[in-house]
Amino acid sequence: MSRNFMRWWYQRADGEYVFQHYRVNDPASPRGKRYGYRMPMWTAEGKVKRWIYQKPADADSLVWQLPLVLDNPDEPLVLTEGERDAEAALRRDVLATCHHGGAGKFTKSQADSLAGHRGEFLLVADNDGPGAVDVCRR
Repeated sequence: MSRNFMRWWYQRADGEYVFQHYRVNDPASPRGKRYGYRMPMWTAEGKVKRWIYQKPADADSLVWQLPLVLDNPDEPLVLTEGERDAEAALRRDVLATCHHGGAGKFTKSQADSLAGHRGEFLLVADNDGPGAVDVCRR
């Protein structure tokens, strides 16, 4: 995956692919990057026919890697602020997930989706003010 365009699939508990959260490097943006959502329109063969660029209605009930988390209910779970940190943990064989949208965007519905997880939770925040507030909220 190019570092100029990064994307992460979000799935329902049953594994159905719902949307991608993506990041694009954008020098014109004040932060040098922008994020967005896109939902696939599928062909009969199961391939993406086209993308609809909007946030799906049920996006705020999903966390990244939800099926993997639910398949490992007794493992310790690292809950990060973003996909890149969760990916880094997974590369080290540590079960991890995150919410989309950044600090302050974790919802009760996302917390409810993790109710079946029995392992310990480790909350990880970015090293900034919004991250510190977010980890306390989660």
